[in-house]
Amino acid sequence: MRDAGKLPLIEAELYGDTDLLKIGQTSLIVSIIAIIGGNVVKANAKLGGWVMRGSGAAIFITSCYYNYYGRIPAHIIVAGGLIGISRKTDLSHRPNVSL
Repeated sequence: MRDAGKLPLIEAELYGDTDLLKIGQTSLIVSIIAIIGGNVVKANAKLGGWVMRGSGAAIFITSCYYNYYGRIPAHIIVAGGLIGISRKTDLSHRPNVSL
C-alpha cells in the first residue's frame, strides 16, 4: 500500500521504477543545456541554435517515452533553435537606417 504523502520520484525509486527517475533526470539536464544554448545565441547564433535544436529533440524523445507534457516546450525550443541557426549576425546584412 502506498503512502499519500510521498513525492512521486521518491515513490518511484522506493517501488523499483527507476526508469522514470532516470528519464526525469535526463529531461532536467537537457532542459538546463537548452537554457545555456539560449544564452549562447547572442554570442554565437549558430552554436546556440544547434544546441537548442538538439535539446528540443532530446526533450521531445524523452517526453514521448513517459508522458506528453514535454511536447509543446520541445517544439518551442526547436523553433527557437531554428531561428538561432537562421539568424544573420554579420553587420553587412543589416539594413541601412539613417535618421
